[in-house]
Amino acid sequence: MVMAAALLLPCAGTGALAEEETATKPSAPVFSVPGGFYDDPIMLSMTSPEGNSIFYTLDCNDPAKTAYSFEYSFPFEIANTDHYVNGISSKREVTLEEWYYPPYEPVPKATVVRAVCIDEAGNVSDETVQTYFIHRTEDYYSTMNTISLVTEGSNLFGAVNGIYVVGEHFEEWRNSDDYEEYDNIADPRYPTNYNQRGREWERPCRIQVFSGGESVLEQSVGMRVSGNYSRCGAQKSITLYARKEYGKGKMDYDFF
Repeated sequence: MVMAAALLLPCAGTGALAEEETATKPSAPVFSVPGGFYDDPIMLSMTSPEGNSIFYTLDCNDPAKTAYSFEYSFPFEIANTDHYVNGISSKREVTLEEWYYPPYEPVPKATVVRAVCIDEAGNVSDETVQTYFIHRTEDYYSTMNTISLVTEGSNLFGAVNGIYVVGEHFEEWRNSDDYEEYDNIADPRYPTNYNQRGREWERPCRIQVFSGGESVLEQSVGMRVSGNYSRCGAQKSITLYARKEYGKGKMDYDFF
């Protein structure tokens, strides 16, 4: 009970502060073109309702970290990027399977734009996040739904905290006296990052669902790797969690 009281007291005193922070938070950027599927390249412009500075990224990382983002000044083109060198799909450290080789040929790609407004006092708005698929005709998307999951690259592929990779904890264990080789490399007892469980290994992300080429759901959720032996595969199952701390306590969409 004492611990509960100690935890609850700070919460009781932050209500007014939370309201003040909400009142001073700038409005989020407004995009001229919504995310979705487009036959041809598009020109994207962004505006701030209060005339504040807009910072954005195209690599899925946090635009509020201005040292790693661009300050918006004029519209820019979003074109097809399939010919770009493979990034995420080229990662080898997502599995212990020695026979796994990442795709050699360029894979289909999308462009993710994350943006925030920052006022003169340094207050940061909520994010606007949109995913764009260029040179995707109706035949490509009309028969299936498409889900875009956007998060910091380190949340998935960071050696220390990335939930999708083998990780440095496994390497340290393999070089220690505690190392024990199991019969199956997919054994869930291996201390790889993707075998970790629980809330500590949940990462925030932004989900955007497209049906018939149009966005039908956008919200912030939590993501974890799920499964048992399947976690070892290069393609893993992901469980999504809607929580009020992310914004909404449920995902109001009929996925199935």
